[in-house]
Amino acid sequence: MIGLIILIRISGYLQYLEWQALDNFLRLRPEEPIDERIVIVGINEADIRSVGGYPIPDRDLAELLIKLQTYKPRVIDLDIIRNLPVSPGYAELVAAFKSIKNLIAIDKVVIDTIPPPPALPPEQVGL
Repeated sequence: MIGLIILIRISGYLQYLEWQALDNFLRLRPEEPIDERIVIVGINEADIRSVGGYPIPDRDLAELLIKLQTYKPRVIDLDIIRNLPVSPGYAELVAAFKSIKNLIAIDKVVIDTIPPPPALPPEQVGL
């Protein structure tokens, strides 16, 4: 009997039932409290329409980063690929990058490599 169950499991016939059981267990677990220390600031379609296009200009991004810095966060993660200047305001964005020491930007290295913002030192770049 054990051999038959192992054979059925290896062949993948029980996978759907295992997924259903896992899904039910995850639904039955208690709700996790929201961590008030983490804030995610997103840019959606309405924001892009209000700015008038995509990508968001460097000046607007610099203003946002400086405003976020006034709240004294431990870390600001910029999850927007920003390796080329987007006028107007590139100088302001570079100044914001240099003044905000707790800013981490991304670097894409999977499939197509896209470098991080050139104004950031390597210790402020994550993958």
